[in-house]
Amino acid sequence: MPSATIARRPHSGPSRVRTCADWLLTAWFLAWALVFASTTLSTLANFALRQPSWDQYKEYATYLSQPFLASVLMLENGHHPVFPALIANVEILCCHADQYLQLAIGTLCVVLVCATIALNAWRQADLPRHMRAAGVMLAVLGVLWLGNARMLVQGVGQLQVYLVMTSVLLATLSLWLAAQSNAWRWIMAVSAACLVAMFTFGAGAASFPAMIVLGIALRVAWRKLLFLAGVALLGVTVYVFVLPGHDGVQHSLALRPLDSLVVAAQWLSSPWANAFLGLADPPLQGWLSEGLTDHVGRVLVHAADALAGALPWHTSTTLVGCAGILLFAVRLAIRYARREEFNRFECVATGLCLFGLMIAGVIAIGRLAYFESNLNQVFADRYLGWPCLFWMALALMLLGDAWRLQSRVPVNVALLFLVALPVVLLPTHRLWAGWAATVYRITQQSAAAARSDVIDDAVFPNGDDAWRSDVLRTLALLKRNRLAMFRDPDWELLGTQWTATPADGRFVASARVASRLADAQSGLPAARVEGVVSQGIATIGAVGPLAILDADSRVAGFAEFSFIASDPSGLRLNVPLKRGFDAYIRDFHADRDYRLVLLDTGAHRAQVLQVLAAMP
Repeated sequence: MPSATIARRPHSGPSRVRTCADWLLTAWFLAWALVFASTTLSTLANFALRQPSWDQYKEYATYLSQPFLASVLMLENGHHPVFPALIANVEILCCHADQYLQLAIGTLCVVLVCATIALNAWRQADLPRHMRAAGVMLAVLGVLWLGNARMLVQGVGQLQVYLVMTSVLLATLSLWLAAQSNAWRWIMAVSAACLVAMFTFGAGAASFPAMIVLGIALRVAWRKLLFLAGVALLGVTVYVFVLPGHDGVQHSLALRPLDSLVVAAQWLSSPWANAFLGLADPPLQGWLSEGLTDHVGRVLVHAADALAGALPWHTSTTLVGCAGILLFAVRLAIRYARREEFNRFECVATGLCLFGLMIAGVIAIGRLAYFESNLNQVFADRYLGWPCLFWMALALMLLGDAWRLQSRVPVNVALLFLVALPVVLLPTHRLWAGWAATVYRITQQSAAAARSDVIDDAVFPNGDDAWRSDVLRTLALLKRNRLAMFRDPDWELLGTQWTATPADGRFVASARVASRLADAQSGLPAARVEGVVSQGIATIGAVGPLAILDADSRVAGFAEFSFIASDPSGLRLNVPLKRGFDAYIRDFHADRDYRLVLLDTGAHRAQVLQVLAAMP
C-alpha cells in the first residue's frame, strides 16, 4: 500500500494544478461574459432610443405619406428592408410609433443570437470546460460589445442587423440538419430564413452564397443545393428587378475586384480599428482616444501609437483583414479536402464566418464608390456588427483547432489572447455606454423641443441621415397623426393659460436655463432648461407633464426626462428612474421670469416647482 501511494504522488500534483487552472479560467471567462452581457442589457434598458432618430426622419416621412404596402416595399438607401418596414408600419398603426415594438423584437433577436451561439459553444463536449467557457465569452463579446451601440440602441438598427443574424443562424442550423437528413423540409427552412435575411437588409443577400458554400462543405445533396440556388436567383430577381426603386439597387453595384478586396479586408478589420488600432494618431474617432483616461485605456493608446509608428494603422487594418480572410479560406479548403465531418459547433461557426466574409464582398461591391469618397466610413460603427460576427466565429473555430492539435503552444497562445481580450475591450465598452447615454439624452431633448414647437440645431439631424426639410416634414406628419413624441396629447396645451399655485410638497425639483438659441425654423429666440427632480419621481408622471410657464402664466414649453443625474458615465448594472430632464422655452425673453411647473391636468392647476430668474 505505501509503495502504491508513493507511485501515485508524482501525478497528483500536476493533476490538481490543471484542475485548479481549469476552474480559474472557467470562472474568468464566465465572469467577463456576465459583466459584458449585464452591462449591455442594462444600457439597452436605460438608453435604447424612445424617439425617432437619424434616418428615421426620412423613413417616417415616406411611411406616413404613402399607402401601407408601398411603405413596406419602398427603397431605402439602396436596400429593401421589407421586414423592418413592416414592423415599423405595424407599430405606427397599433402603438403610435413609440419605438417599443421595434425595440422588443430587435432586442429579442439580439438575445437569441447571443444565447444560441453561447449555448452551442458550451455544449461542445470534446472541449474542456474552460475552453467552452471561453466560447461563451466570445459569443457575448461578439454580439454585446458596446462598440456596436450605434445599432444596438435603435430599434430599426437592431432589426436591420440582428434580425438578419437570427435568420442566418436559423439557416445554418437548418442546413446542418439538412446534411443529416433526407427530408426536404430543412432545405426549405434554409431558403425561407435566407429570404427573410435578404428582405430585412441588403447585406442579408449574402446569406444565400454563404449557405451554398457551407452546403458544399457539408456535402449536402446537390439537388437540395440547386433548389437553394434557385430560390436565391428568384429572390435576387425580385430584389433587383421587380420591387419599387430597383434602378437604385442596380446603379449601386461596382465590379472592380482588387479595389473591392482591399475594401473588404479593411471593412472586416473594423472591430480592431475601433477597439485598438484606430486609437493611434490621427485617430479614427477622436472622442474615443481622448476619453480613454484610465490606465488600460492609456496603455491601448500608447500601444496603438507605437504600432502606427512602424506601419500606418490604415495599412495594418488591411493586413489584419487579409490575414483573417486567408486563414479562414485555407482552413475551410483543408477541411474540405480531408473530407472531415462538421459537428454542429463547427457548422455554426463556419456558417457565421462564411456569412461575414460574403457580406464583406457584398458591401465592398455595393458601396465601393461611397467608401472611395469617404475613406474612414469603411470602419463606421453602423457596420461593426457583421465584422464582429466574422471574428467571433473565426475565433471559435480556431479555439477548437488549438485544442485538437494536442500541443501546448497553440493552446497557451489562444488562452493568453482570450484572457486579455475582455480587458482590452472594456475601456471602449465603457465609453460607448456613455455615448449611448448622450445620444439618448439628445433624442429626448429633440422630443422636448418638438413638443415645445422649437427646432434646435443641436438635437435634430441635418445631414446625410436626414436634412432639415426631412425633419420638418416628418415632425408635421407625426404631429398631424399624433405619433411618436406627439402621441401624448399634452403637447396641445402649449400656449394655454393656467392658474399657478405653490407645490403641494410631494414634488421637489431644481432647474436652470442652460443655454440660449435661435429657433432654426422661425428665427425667434429660444432657450433650453435642464434640471433634476429630487423628490416624487416615482409618481410625478401620473399627475401631468413638467412644463414652463411664462410671465403671463401661459405654457411656453415642455420637459422630457432625459438622463440619470447620478451617473454621467452610462455604464451601470441597474435601471434607475431618470430624474434629470431637459425642457425648451419658445419665444424666450431673457429679461423675464419663467416658472418650472407640474401641470396637474386633473385639477387644471400648475404647481410651481421653481422660479427661473431672469438672465443677467
